[in-house]
Amino acid sequence: MNNSTRCCLVLALLAISLVLRAAAPPPMSVLGPNSFGLKYTPMPAAFKFLPAATINGWIQQNDNKAMIQHGWDLWGGLTAMTSQMVDGKTVKVATFETWVDEATVFPPASAGPSATPSQSPSTVKARKFSPPKQLQHDKDGVRKAKPGFTPVPRLVSVKYTKEIFDHVQSNGYYLTATMQALNESWDKKHTPLADRVVRPFPNTSIMLKPTYALVSGKSPTVLTYWTGPADSSDPSVPDVGTWNNKMQVVPPGVSAPPIPGTPNVGIDQFYAIKLNKEEAAGINDLGQGTASEGDYVLLVAMHVSSREIDNWTWQTFWWSFDKPSIPKATPPVAAPFDHYNIAVGYSYTTGPDSPAGLNVVCFSPYLEAGFSNATFTKPGQLGIESNCMSCHRTAAWPFNVNGPYFTANGLIKPGDNYFKGMTKTDFIWGLPEDVPTPPPGAVEAPTP
Repeated sequence: MNNSTRCCLVLALLAISLVLRAAAPPPMSVLGPNSFGLKYTPMPAAFKFLPAATINGWIQQNDNKAMIQHGWDLWGGLTAMTSQMVDGKTVKVATFETWVDEATVFPPASAGPSATPSQSPSTVKARKFSPPKQLQHDKDGVRKAKPGFTPVPRLVSVKYTKEIFDHVQSNGYYLTATMQALNESWDKKHTPLADRVVRPFPNTSIMLKPTYALVSGKSPTVLTYWTGPADSSDPSVPDVGTWNNKMQVVPPGVSAPPIPGTPNVGIDQFYAIKLNKEEAAGINDLGQGTASEGDYVLLVAMHVSSREIDNWTWQTFWWSFDKPSIPKATPPVAAPFDHYNIAVGYSYTTGPDSPAGLNVVCFSPYLEAGFSNATFTKPGQLGIESNCMSCHRTAAWPFNVNGPYFTANGLIKPGDNYFKGMTKTDFIWGLPEDVPTPPPGAVEAPTP
């Protein structure tokens, strides 16, 4: 064996040892009830995950009708109501509320070697909310509002199915040490950028970003509602405070003096969560407004993504003043979830995925509509032109804390130079955002 061959063998064994070290995480922890005491409930049996070939066939044919139908099927399943006992009381919640909290999948202590995430019952049953990370990473950061109107706080509660929790656990992807070892294991000369990725998540994985608006439980609250960018005082950057249409949301048992041009809408027209004392205190600790026991958070929007195809399916829902025409879904979409509209984005462009195709648009008006072209890596892009798939394609570890953060739209290839020095996280932003980055110099610096 000559020196060159011996050197190559040593390097190969070193690379293998690093991969094995990354693939040997601590033992899996048991998934217990979530922070509100709810036991995990999977999608109803009536919902059927589809073969990738079926969905890819729709994409090839630009069959938007079939994609929208599938989006409604997903919506019907994850919003199906389920009853459980919590502290001796029966509570009725949507299925998605029983899913795994983000902090359970990627716990705050994930930098340490002894971190073992678990979702176990606590003495205080409280749902966990957080500020939307999109708004925290917005480089422009200017949230405009009409004079005399203050938008209500927006909160999110990221949820994952058990398949995602189990995959992260079994591979140790919640640990900085695991991710660093994996990222350092790539043969920089022979492993193409496109192949530097975590193990693919199961095809039955679903991730969600429910978005809520905080309203009073004692008096009416004026909220703006989305009818498109044209109905805004700033159509190119139409954040919630610029929307022209308003409504007065009225809690049960409260009388609401009429406001000309502002219709009254009951809280029962939303999926609403009545806050307990601990939940209100948690919101106040975030500095996201003043909440009290008995106030409500209203579901105003939700990003929904399933890994039925390699690029995941992407659909977003938002509350609509006029109920949309919903095709028969399996499971059916029941009130109040029939008050939400849909947009889908199953590819980067029409064509499909051709640089010459039209960019597919799929964004949440409550999260991305207010982004200006200063927010994105490419100049001239706007939030109202964005596509969930393009943004999530750039999810990679380590997280580049200095930006750039988002790509609004367009075709992004897994081998793009953007991913130099990084490991792609299979479209899941929670991994790079929640698993701490090692000290500077520990990995090759990302190059946009």
